[in-house]
This record gives sequence, structure tokens and C-alpha cells, in this order.
Amino acid sequence: MTPEEIEARKRLLERRLAYNRELNRAGGKWEAGAWVFTLLGLVSVVGRRFDLADFKTLWWLGMVALVAALACWVVVFMRRKKWREEHPFDPEGRS
Repeated sequence: MTPEEIEARKRLLERRLAYNRELNRAGGKWEAGAWVFTLLGLVSVVGRRFDLADFKTLWWLGMVALVAALACWVVVFMRRKKWREEHPFDPEGRS
């Protein structure tokens, strides 16, 4: 590969990285909420399963948290899809 090809490939990778960073920001606070609810739900359900807690309520709270996490993940992916449609990736960097 020539030095020009290497530089062109490097610029393309830098543009792709910047594009992906912006795409990840599209999820925003919804993604943080999705992670919190996912972890809370998994800890609650696993804790109940291995008798780390005797409260039946803990299991139900875990199920509610997992449903909330699923809803948050749906919102995150829909927001990313919308952002991707509004800002298509341009490998030439013309936009």
C-alpha cells in the first residue's frame, strides 16, 4: 500500500469513529436507564433464584425492572435508527 492509501484509510476510519460516537450519543439518557434497569432486574432475579433473598417481592421487582429495561432498549434503538436515517454516513466526508 502506498502512503496515500494509508492516509486515506486512516481518514476514513477517523470519520467512521466520529460517526459512531455521535450515533452512540443518540441513545442519550435512555441508554443509561436501560443499563440500570437491566442490571437491577438481573441482580433481583438471580438473587431470588439462588435464595440470596427470601422476598417474593424481590423477584417481582426484578421482573418489572427487566420489562422497563426492555422498553428503554426499544427507545434507544429507535432513536439510533432515526438518527442514522437523518445522518447517513458519508465515506467521502462531504457533509
